[in-house]
Amino acid sequence: MRFLIKSLLNIIFFPLKFIIPKGKVITVSTSSPHIYCGNTRYLYEYLSKNCEYKVFWHTENESIKQYLDNLNFKYISISKPIHYIWTLLRTKIVINDGDAYINTFKILDNNSTIKICTFHGSAAKAALYTHQGIISVDEQIDRINKFNFVNFPSKYTSITYRNMFNLPQNKVISFGFPRCDQFFNYNYTQEAYKQKKISKLLNPNINNKTKIILYTPTWRPYKYNLPIIDMTDFNAESMNLWLEDNNACFFYTVHSGVKPSKYIKDYSRIYYINLNNHPLFDINTLMMETDLLLNDYSATSTDYSLLNKAHLFFMPDYKNYWGNEDITFIKQSDNSDSYDSYRKSLPGDEVDDFSSLIEKFEYIFSNYEKYVNKYNSKSQKLLSDFYSINNRNSCVKFKKFIQNII
Repeated sequence: MRFLIKSLLNIIFFPLKFIIPKGKVITVSTSSPHIYCGNTRYLYEYLSKNCEYKVFWHTENESIKQYLDNLNFKYISISKPIHYIWTLLRTKIVINDGDAYINTFKILDNNSTIKICTFHGSAAKAALYTHQGIISVDEQIDRINKFNFVNFPSKYTSITYRNMFNLPQNKVISFGFPRCDQFFNYNYTQEAYKQKKISKLLNPNINNKTKIILYTPTWRPYKYNLPIIDMTDFNAESMNLWLEDNNACFFYTVHSGVKPSKYIKDYSRIYYINLNNHPLFDINTLMMETDLLLNDYSATSTDYSLLNKAHLFFMPDYKNYWGNEDITFIKQSDNSDSYDSYRKSLPGDEVDDFSSLIEKFEYIFSNYEKYVNKYNSKSQKLLSDFYSINNRNSCVKFKKFIQNII
């Protein structure tokens, strides 16, 4: 019955999406209507303040609605169906940071609406995945090709990602990531680090001198636990005691793709940032307040390198991840396979057990500048491949681009 109703509505709206003229309307969204983060969040807020068009965010979350109401920003929600449908019918430009744009009843599948993808991450792990519960590789490619323009943040990614998705050259743009604009403002990032406003909201035990560790393991196309749980001799209580004794805090996130089976429970200094509880959370805002990124294969290392901070890596399933036959990775800039080159390119040390993890925490915090400088060249190589540092003022570039194509 549901399918029949949806099919009927698709038929009803089919002629309307061609008949109704497009207005000065931009509709922006991200991977879920229940979160507010990423490239599209930053671009949406910039355009809302600096654009003559009516700019709408798509959300179904009450906390986000309240936040946007307080800012006097516009949004659409299915809770107001007539306004929702009318806005989509009038949308001239639709923007998303994933592989698909908002397209209720296929209203935006018309030649008059321009589709722009800001993209969402840039790293060596770029790949096409075959996994139960994930759309097929062919569909992944087909969906990204429905955009008129797709943004990649460097010359290298503009070539390799384009090839991976079989995109024609005229669809490729390179304006950097809106979420990273703030990282090029040194005074702003330093003030955010000193104030630690987001960290204090997440954990009241934090003060201005607390060292913040951010753990961002990416998803795997196979069943897995939060990787650190399976670290040799890992003990959450012992780590929490060390964090308390050293005035440090450990935040961690998980990717929304395929989530882990097991998590660490929250302690006084260990906290899982669950987007269900924090729909307004944006990881790039928190990055500015942190001292250390603990990572594995996530694209967060690219963004973090712009901040010139310390990286550390834990990769217990390296062979399984990079050698997985269900993942097709891009070639690296030296034309090597990711399996061979990723570990060599890391802009930080690698740990493999709990004692080495704590030892590295202590060493890094005691020798911070020395440690960061040790990996400066690798951080710069990472940025050279995956994020051109000339791609500043991303929001401004997107605005000018939008003005030129309308």
